[in-house]
Amino acid sequence: MTKQESEIIIELAHRQLSAYRAAKALNYHRNTIYYHVSKIKKETGLNPYDFFDMQKLYPIAQEVASRV
Repeated sequence: MTKQESEIIIELAHRQLSAYRAAKALNYHRNTIYYHVSKIKKETGLNPYDFFDMQKLYPIAQEVASRV
């Protein structure tokens, strides 16, 4: 997972899985969020829009985001 994808996962979690609100907070286009979510789904097999999958992705995203 890239740093950008981790930021998207974190924002989705903080914005109740709303791609529109996450995009607005990150200053991205909504389609950018959808693109990266589909990429994450392909790479991990986990769907960020599923509550239980998000519980697995969120700690990974926090770890990636904390790296410098």
